[in-house]
Amino acid sequence: MLTGGPTQAGYAASAPAYPSQIWMPRHPGAAQAGGGSVLDTDTIGFVDPEAGGWSPFEINGGGNLLIKLRKAADVGVTLNNQYTGTPVEWVSGFLCTRHRLVQTHGAFEVRMRVPSGANLLPAFWLLAEDEAWPPEIYTEWDGETEQAILGTVTTGPVRIDNRVTVSGLDDGAMHDWAIKWRSGLVQLWIDGVLVISQELGTRPIAEPMYVIVSFGILGTTDGSTPTTADMEIEHVRAWQFA
Repeated sequence: MLTGGPTQAGYAASAPAYPSQIWMPRHPGAAQAGGGSVLDTDTIGFVDPEAGGWSPFEINGGGNLLIKLRKAADVGVTLNNQYTGTPVEWVSGFLCTRHRLVQTHGAFEVRMRVPSGANLLPAFWLLAEDEAWPPEIYTEWDGETEQAILGTVTTGPVRIDNRVTVSGLDDGAMHDWAIKWRSGLVQLWIDGVLVISQELGTRPIAEPMYVIVSFGILGTTDGSTPTTADMEIEHVRAWQFA
């Protein structure tokens, strides 16, 4: 699913010399609990399928990856927030390439179908290989407001969220989301169109970073939040600037 991608003008495909298993199906710092590893928020836990039991991942009939979001009780999973000890209401999946595909600067693209529904949070992001925080670069889809989000967290920490309304991204079709990252500039491109450009000024991001794909919950859920939803991924690609 993750490849170096075809060579493009201005880019060189990332070196393919990585282990064949590029994706780790858990957060590298998550604690083991119950049926899997969990990166906790107030409402959601990310399940490690290698621990046994219910898996948040599935390959569909078209050969694409599904990351499933479900009510924990509906799939028989009990996971507790490692900070508060309270059970999480929702469970889903978290994939990352730490120690497998890591680079500084370049273009990172996910081709995905995002589900429609309030409070759903499909996300594609980058974190530092050494697990220091900040920095962070992320793009998310807020289906309730039909806004694409490009955010960065730089030294300070200073968080910058830019939002732009992009209607129709939850129309059931596949769309290409790309983060283009240089030392002092981060951009979000959707279907080949530049939608957000963020100058980092005196706080450039230059640390080696790895790729994350996750499907979570935004804020507090209510009756309008679907009880089942799938995020479908056709591919993830990475390029280095030539």
